[in-house]
Amino acid sequence: MDLDEGSLKLVDPENLTVLNTQPIHTIRVWGVGRDNGRERDFAYVARDRVSRKHMCHVFRCDTPARTIANTLRDICKKIMIERSLQQNLNKPLDTGSGGGGGSSRLTRPTNLPTENRRTHRHPQMISTQSFPTPMEEPKKVMRVQYVGLLQVERPSGMEVLNTAIDRVVEANPPPWRNVSVAVAPSTVTITNTDDGKQIAECRVRFLSFLGIGHDVKHCAFIMHTAQDQFIAHVFFCEPSTGALCKTIEAACKLRYQKCLDAHPGVGRGGRGAGTPRTISATLRSVLGTITGRKARSAES
Repeated sequence: MDLDEGSLKLVDPENLTVLNTQPIHTIRVWGVGRDNGRERDFAYVARDRVSRKHMCHVFRCDTPARTIANTLRDICKKIMIERSLQQNLNKPLDTGSGGGGGSSRLTRPTNLPTENRRTHRHPQMISTQSFPTPMEEPKKVMRVQYVGLLQVERPSGMEVLNTAIDRVVEANPPPWRNVSVAVAPSTVTITNTDDGKQIAECRVRFLSFLGIGHDVKHCAFIMHTAQDQFIAHVFFCEPSTGALCKTIEAACKLRYQKCLDAHPGVGRGGRGAGTPRTISATLRSVLGTITGRKARSAES
C-alpha cells in the first residue's frame, strides 16, 4: 500500500505493478479494526467507478493499521485546509470595500512543442499548445485606502501596531490614496488605482504581525524587510477593515501550512528556553487580535 497526497495505491511487491489506484477525495470513511489488541485490520469505503456502488476494502496489515489511518487523516486534513483557504481567497467580498475576485487561471501545458522529435510524431501539438508559462496564483483584490508606512522597532505587538497607526494617520491627513490590495498565498501587492503604479509588494512569509487599530476602519501589518527593518503598512477601509484582515489571515494560514509540509518537524517538537517565537505563535497572536478586536467592536 502506497499513500501519497493524491491517492492510495495498491502495488504488487514482486513486480511493482499498480493493482488499484483510489483517489483520496473519493474515500468516504476509513477505520481500524481490532485483532487481539494489535489492531492490524484497516478498511476504507469508496464508491466503485464501474458499478457506482459503495464498496468496503479490507486489509490485514503487517504493521499497526493505526499508522495508515493517521497518515490518511493527515492527508485529508491538508486537502480540506487548502480547499477552504483557496475558496476564501477566491470568493467575492460582500462588503462595500469590494473588488475583483479570483483571476482566471491558465492551463499548464504538458509538453514542449519545441521538441523536434515529438513535433514530428504529433504535428498537431504545436498548434494547440504554447510554451509552458508559470501558473498564476489565485488572488483576491480589494479596494481600500493606503494611509502610509512607518518603520517600527519591534516585529509584533498591538501596542507597537496601534502607535504606528496613530502616528501615520496624524502625519498623513486625508484624503488618502485609493489602492488595490491583491492578496495571494505568497504575496500582498499594493497598487495605486489612479496611475497603476505599484507601491509595495510584500512577501507573506515575512509578514510578522497583523491587526486592527483602535478604530476598526484602520488596520496595519508589519513586514520584515531585507534591510532587517520592520515596516508597518497602514490602511483605511469603510465600514471596517475586517474583510482585508481576514483575507490576509487566510494567506498566512496557507503559507504556514506549506511551511509545515516542507519542514515536517517544525511545530511538532517542544520549544527550548532560548528558542525565538515561532510562526505558529505569531499566527495565534494575529488571530486572537482580530477576534478580540471584532468582539470589542460588537460590544460597543
